[in-house]
Amino acid sequence: MFLNIKKITCLFFCLAFFSLQLIAQENQPEKPSTHKFEKDDHYGIFKFGLSAPIAFGNNFANKGLQGKVSTNFSLLANLFELPIVIGIHYSVLYQSNENITKLGNYNRSNAILVGGLAGYHFFERNDFRLLLTAGVGAVSYNNNTPDDIRFSDNGVSVWLTPEVSYHFNKTLGLYFSPTLRRDFLRTKAPGDLEDFFGSANYVNLEFGIRVLF
Repeated sequence: MFLNIKKITCLFFCLAFFSLQLIAQENQPEKPSTHKFEKDDHYGIFKFGLSAPIAFGNNFANKGLQGKVSTNFSLLANLFELPIVIGIHYSVLYQSNENITKLGNYNRSNAILVGGLAGYHFFERNDFRLLLTAGVGAVSYNNNTPDDIRFSDNGVSVWLTPEVSYHFNKTLGLYFSPTLRRDFLRTKAPGDLEDFFGSANYVNLEFGIRVLF
């Protein structure tokens, strides 16, 4: 798992370096500072980022799992010429079990999330941009034991994300977003532990690359 995290981190920095190289090579004259979106620069948005998950509340994620890193991919498109966006989101949250006595005999858990989202641009400028999105999707906690036995707990995830981004030019930018996320799981547990194993709360602090096309 640690090798995968290192590879993902290396990929992220390679993409960041490549993006900065493209910015340096761009030789287009600057546009007047209208601070408004151009009609041809914001119909598609691709995002790739890494996030640090912070679990909270009285649940299994906060009391037993240690979040390592999360990889996040999003593809958004504007709805006609409105500042409304819709899209899809995919993420993998890598976690280790630090409380086997309480959670069970598995050592790592990868939470895979696939869902849809919608959002609205509140602050429309050519450089700084503010976007608020909300989403819902399917989540699966894929758990591995020390003997390489695998099992999963499935459910539904909902999240809310305010995002601020800075664009160096018409195409490339960086973004930061804190995401409030709640997972509802269909985990079978004794009655007094249903709430403990039935949900998880996170705040994910995400940083990444934003590409307009």
